[in-house]
Amino acid sequence: LLTEGMGIDLRTARRAVHVLGELGVLSCSALAAANGSTKQLVQTTLIQLGVRAPTAREAVKLLTTTARSVEKKWGGHIQRLLRSHARLMMEDVARTLSDSSLTRTRKNKVAAMWLQNVANMPILLPEDAHIRLFCRAHGISDTELIQLADAADLNLAVLDDILTLEQSVSRGRSKDRHAPRPSIGTILPQRISDDSVQASTS
Repeated sequence: LLTEGMGIDLRTARRAVHVLGELGVLSCSALAAANGSTKQLVQTTLIQLGVRAPTAREAVKLLTTTARSVEKKWGGHIQRLLRSHARLMMEDVARTLSDSSLTRTRKNKVAAMWLQNVANMPILLPEDAHIRLFCRAHGISDTELIQLADAADLNLAVLDDILTLEQSVSRGRSKDRHAPRPSIGTILPQRISDDSVQASTS
């Protein structure tokens, strides 16, 4: 938005993103709810970094209006837009395997992994064994798992890799009955904890 939208040079834009992130005013929710003082803070920061005042004012407007739109349409998570199309793309890719002897489930898995690897597409298959096992172990549904990933800003393709690895590690750990089972907060980033799981399921 800052570079292509407002013509701010890349180096300055990167510095602005870093500083505004440190100030805690760069998240979608923060920008969507920005009041006058927050907007002034963002504008002043941009000016101090070398952005002309008129450009800084327009940049604040662009950032806040975009954030409000993303918050309204996708709950502040742009990855939900990608997910809304990812399933259709996966099914389209799976159809290219129609002449193969693979089962429908395997075709979907191949298509999903292909999209994950090529486009980092935020998609996972709830029917996969490692997803079902993880959800069952922590008493959550696949929908709640996705909600937790969104809360942590974690791409589902990355989460899929993490849970695949966790299942592999668990197989080795299962030989030791006394080995502690990792909490969901260990699997997902630090912003996710067992308390947040309980809150989401209550």
